[in-house]
Amino acid sequence: MKKSKILNIIGRVFAIVLSFAIVGMNTIKVAATGQTDVLTDTSETVILTEPLIVVDYYEITNEKIVPGEDFTLKMVLKNYSTVASATGVLIDISNPAGVAPVYGSVSQMFIGDIGAGESKEVVIDYNSWTTILGDTLDFNVTIVSDTKQNYVVLRVPVGVDSPFSILNVSAPLSVEIYGLATLSLTFKVLGEDRVKDVVLTAYENGQLIGTSQIGIISPGLTKTQQLLLSFIEKGDHTVDLYLEYVDETGQKKTTQVTSTIITVVDKVVNPGVEPTPGVVQDDNMDTVLLMGIGGMIILIVFLVVVIVLRKNK
Repeated sequence: MKKSKILNIIGRVFAIVLSFAIVGMNTIKVAATGQTDVLTDTSETVILTEPLIVVDYYEITNEKIVPGEDFTLKMVLKNYSTVASATGVLIDISNPAGVAPVYGSVSQMFIGDIGAGESKEVVIDYNSWTTILGDTLDFNVTIVSDTKQNYVVLRVPVGVDSPFSILNVSAPLSVEIYGLATLSLTFKVLGEDRVKDVVLTAYENGQLIGTSQIGIISPGLTKTQQLLLSFIEKGDHTVDLYLEYVDETGQKKTTQVTSTIITVVDKVVNPGVEPTPGVVQDDNMDTVLLMGIGGMIILIVFLVVVIVLRKNK
């Protein structure tokens, strides 16, 4: 009796252990087949089986358009498909009012083929007008390929740091001491407002050494102004040129044009003439002397004629 009870208890325990083992094996099997509610990473890498061309990056000269100044638009086109190449890629840009490609070029370009995952750069040079309005300009870009067409808007800021566009600056490399150095500046007025009380100034070590008054200039006008400087010390002189003006709000402002180095040297002596001590080598003095002698001879002849005529009377 006792043995049967013991065997019965052992049998029950074995059945319980066996049931737990079967459940555990089923759980492992379900987990292996992915049919259990466990946290898994469901993210997947999207692979484009067809080419897709997008504008991956773009930039403008000086990061903005300055009305009246030329600029360059640069774009980088990228094929975001890693398995398919794009063929027959064409880019067409609808330009905003106030800008246009430089003469002889257009804002449409045939790119050709762009391989899977590859990029190509597009560069277009533009002119701009001083009449541009607004703080931004939108370039509407259409990208066409053999399979798809894409469209994007490039928004570019517009602004003016200075109402002047410097076209040319010239200055002599050297000048004789006490001589005159001629500096020349050519610039254009940007924007839509007149600038008043414009003055071209020159500074050396923060000290004003020369000015040239210009006055009032209308927008769109190109002006060439000269400034004369004289130096009394030999050596290198660093000259800073500025344009000072009064803007439309009445505020006085200054724009730096450039810095240049002018070397002041001794007066140049003609190496072909060696003066003899005690003798003045001057052709002008010889000419004056001859003219004086000739005049005295003419005067003497005139007096002799007058005397002879009086005696005959």
